[in-house]
Amino acid sequence: AASHDAMAAIAQSGLSTWIEAVRRHHSATFRHCLIVNGVAVAFAQCLGFSHHDILTLSVASAVHDVGKARTPLAILDKPGPLNDSEMAVLERHPVDGAAMLRATDEFDAAILDAVLHHHEFLDGSGYPERLRGPAIPDLTRLVTIVDIFAAMVEERAYKAPMSSALAFEHLL
Repeated sequence: AASHDAMAAIAQSGLSTWIEAVRRHHSATFRHCLIVNGVAVAFAQCLGFSHHDILTLSVASAVHDVGKARTPLAILDKPGPLNDSEMAVLERHPVDGAAMLRATDEFDAAILDAVLHHHEFLDGSGYPERLRGPAIPDLTRLVTIVDIFAAMVEERAYKAPMSSALAFEHLL
């Protein structure tokens, strides 16, 4: 059911162009977007989200990292910690992604918000706008939670994957 909803949303919204752009630029980010998409839709279904919200979430989670198509591969694939200037470049991806999607006039405000704010944290320590608690919509919060979970369980150039159980414990 989760995969059916995800595929239906992708087909209805013309996302294939955006997803393909990410895949061509960086296959690991493409895989990450697919993982975030599938887990987000399944999580939302378990939480009893409405069909409309699940479809919106499916689109948002599929393109949440589209801005990384503008991030240099040397930064995305760096095997060690990023320096301050590299981190500043990486932290532009939500703004870049939202601008890319906004330019098409095809995505609603909830999707653009999730793309722009999926690195915001309840305590205001996130980026790009340092939003706090209630200023972060629920759909965006769900994308953030699943994005963090996926990052923990995925293998990255700079870290080994964590087990799903341990990642879930960390989230709790």
